[in-house]
Amino acid sequence: MSERSSRGTTILFWLIAVIILSGCGKPDSGDPTGPGQPVTPTVTITPSHGTLTALRDTLPFSAVVTNGDASSLQWSTSSAGIATVDATGRAVAVSNGTATITASVSGVSAAATLTVAQEAQSLELIPRSANARVGESVQLEWRAEDRNGFPVEAAEGTLSSSNVDVATVGADAFVRAIRDGQTTIRVAGGGLNAHSTLTVTDDGGEPATWAWSDPAEGVGTTSLHDLWGSDDQHVWAVDDEGILRFDGMEWSRASIPSEPRTIIGIWGTGPSDVWAAGSLEVLHFNGSVWSASFQRTGSAWPVRVWGSAPDDIWAVGRSGTLLHYDGQVWTDAAPDGLKEAGVTLWDTWGVGRGRAWAVGDQGSIWVWDGERWAQGAQGLTGEDLFAIWGSGPRDVWVVGA
Repeated sequence: MSERSSRGTTILFWLIAVIILSGCGKPDSGDPTGPGQPVTPTVTITPSHGTLTALRDTLPFSAVVTNGDASSLQWSTSSAGIATVDATGRAVAVSNGTATITASVSGVSAAATLTVAQEAQSLELIPRSANARVGESVQLEWRAEDRNGFPVEAAEGTLSSSNVDVATVGADAFVRAIRDGQTTIRVAGGGLNAHSTLTVTDDGGEPATWAWSDPAEGVGTTSLHDLWGSDDQHVWAVDDEGILRFDGMEWSRASIPSEPRTIIGIWGTGPSDVWAAGSLEVLHFNGSVWSASFQRTGSAWPVRVWGSAPDDIWAVGRSGTLLHYDGQVWTDAAPDGLKEAGVTLWDTWGVGRGRAWAVGDQGSIWVWDGERWAQGAQGLTGEDLFAIWGSGPRDVWVVGA
């Protein structure tokens, strides 16, 4: 073989080897995991299901994104009327029912089920005491609330009378007075119970009459502004010089810090938890002594006080004053626009942590829904409103000039 022929054979051999080796290094075009092939993301949501037992309760959901951009994750709810969800996956109970909470990214999603089912934590029979004459009927109302103070509409209860010879009660909470005496009307349900005392008199059909007198004569009262009591031995009144107390026998003037001073409003949860507002501050009685709980800061000028519990107290007053006490500190709770309007709020009242009202100048009515204050019943009247009270969330009365 010639040298030229040998060299040509060698070159051909190496060329074939290179082609074979190059072919071995190429990926199979049918391999879906090869370079350039898209990868489908996956989403996993936790927890897969949850239950909330009170309105405004929250449940945080979390999602894990695999093979995708977690920063583009979006949250949604199938029913904002049952539960809402924010951009972080935090769901909030709005009403009873079931909603689907969904986390999605790049067209791929995962879902969880959220059930809102209120559970009653408190039960109340309204009014707590009533009077009737023989033959009359009295309508009672019983109300159940969840732990956030929202009414539980579907709560069940059983009504009974401790003395059916004096009065009977039907399932509709109508009490019929039969003869003179006293009976206790009870409602029980869900492990909870409440009662109301009914006193029945037989006065021969004669209407009751009022006789005005001054039981505090000699104490030196001035203009009386408000009255509150927990029972017939713990009654409080306020005037231009401070606070008076009735102990079941007689009235006397209470000792308060820096007296005399004008006190406008008084309210309490019991004999050892009484609140009074006026003279630029809020006073508190702990069962033994009165002390200053809040003293004026800025434009705050409280004149009335009300609360649903010792750790849920509201105070309203001049120049848009709206304060809240959580059991530890007072905070400014005035919503946007209230102080700017410069109106005075003259009174506040509510039915629990989740519902309260405040009324004032120029027909102002503000409503608390458990999370924020907002104007309600706008344009109803332009007159100044001075007082508010009700027997329940659907029976509220306001008076004014």
